[in-house]
Amino acid sequence: MTSEELLARLDERQQAMDQKLDDILDQTKKTNGRVLTAEEKIQALSTWRAEIKAQIKLLLVIGPILGFILSYIFSKL
Repeated sequence: MTSEELLARLDERQQAMDQKLDDILDQTKKTNGRVLTAEEKIQALSTWRAEIKAQIKLLLVIGPILGFILSYIFSKL
């Protein structure tokens, strides 16, 4: 095997490895994009859940107070 043939084989292998690395990079970018989207959706759901919990707590505190006030007013009428 001559040095030119050896260099040609090495170059061919290097190009094949470069192509594989490019394919891996493309797939990684796609995966990272999907993960980022999923993380954003999870964050949005967590925020929504926290808001719902806060609203329920507010209703549990204000509801009985308003009920007591309204019952007091109606009892005086």
